[in-house]
Amino acid sequence: MFATALLIVSGYMASVDWQPVKLVAWMVGQGTVFQFWTPEFLRGFGVGAVNGSLWSISVEIQFYVVTAMLYRVMRTLSPVKQTVLLGFLAAGFSVFNGQRGALETAIEDATGSWVVMKLYGVSVLPWYFMFLCGAFAQRMSAWLVPICVDNARVIFALYVAAMLIDFQFWGLPLGNDIPPYLVPLMGVTVLSAAYARPRLGHRLLRGNDLSYGLYIYQMPIVNLLITIGCVGSLAWVSLSLSASAVCAAGSWLLVERPFLRRKRAGLRTVPAA
Repeated sequence: MFATALLIVSGYMASVDWQPVKLVAWMVGQGTVFQFWTPEFLRGFGVGAVNGSLWSISVEIQFYVVTAMLYRVMRTLSPVKQTVLLGFLAAGFSVFNGQRGALETAIEDATGSWVVMKLYGVSVLPWYFMFLCGAFAQRMSAWLVPICVDNARVIFALYVAAMLIDFQFWGLPLGNDIPPYLVPLMGVTVLSAAYARPRLGHRLLRGNDLSYGLYIYQMPIVNLLITIGCVGSLAWVSLSLSASAVCAAGSWLLVERPFLRRKRAGLRTVPAA
């Protein structure tokens, strides 16, 4: 509804020949697991996808389904073998990500359909190695967390150096095109920042969680500014960040936190340490 409201307020819908059936279908897709589909008459709004962040929701759901099946198989293995298997699978699936562009082109050439190519791009195959890297890190947390805590600055410097080297040889990685060999280092960098200052987030946010709201609202706001011509200045960047933060705070206070308080119990109970 938020994105639809921006489409109307910006005057974009009055400037295009839109079809009610496709608009309703797009709205249904935005509220389910088909966020990756955008009708052609909406391609002129902003960067071409009204809320381009939401395509990952369907991928995340696939993560959980595939992981449930994977762990059902892994129950027959020892903990050490489970960890080794996760590492090998993460390395194996990274190939699908590293060759994503070439594979998408090959799929489109072989099938003659951009739809099949698009479905591959939003399938679990090109992205599952990221989830597996997280699972592998969790398995290795006993020694990984102390390393992150004690070497946060060194790890950050290594990540910056790796990014600069990659930029020197291949150009600046943007969007979803971060090379797979940088993803584990990026994850360790984030972990090191979190564990090096574990109470900083609570001091700044006081238990409020704006992360999901920022994920939901940031791109529609950016696209609105692009559509109305508010580009080319850091002032507009600041405005987009501020507006996204305000929307995220409203989402947390009015929607997310009230619904979380209605949650009585999780799927399983974990005893306190």
